[in-house]
Amino acid sequence: MTKDHVASCPKERERVIKAGTEVKWQIDTWRVGTAALQVTRSIGDDDLKPAVTAQPEVIETALSDDDEFLVMASDGLWDVVSNEDVLSIIKDTVKEPGMCSKRLATEAAERGSSDNITVIVVFLRPVSTAERIY
Repeated sequence: MTKDHVASCPKERERVIKAGTEVKWQIDTWRVGTAALQVTRSIGDDDLKPAVTAQPEVIETALSDDDEFLVMASDGLWDVVSNEDVLSIIKDTVKEPGMCSKRLATEAAERGSSDNITVIVVFLRPVSTAERIY
C-alpha cells in the first residue's frame, strides 16, 4: 500500500501543475514551487495551497491474515529508512506500537533526517503477551 506523494510521481506532478503551481527539476528530483518541496501533500505549507493539498488520498483494501501492522509516517522517516528497514526494525522491537514508533523516529534522526519525523504504528492483530512490555 506504500505510495509516496511527491513531485516525482507523474500523477501528483500533473495534479499540482493543474492547480497552477510550477513543478521543476531541482538538484536531484522534481520539486514544487519556490519552496522547492518534494512532497505534494502536506498539512502545512500554506503558501503553496491549493496545489500542495492536505487532502489525503484514500485507498480501501481488504486485509489478509498476513497483514500485521500499518505504518503511517512523514517523509522525515521515509527519506532515510527503507520499507525493508522499517519491517526489520518493527520485528526487532518489543511488540508495542508506541515503542516501535519511537524506535523508528530515533533511527531516522540517527540516520541524519533533516525533515520533521512523525511515525504512527498500528498493530492490526493482537500480539502475544509474552512480546509485550509493561
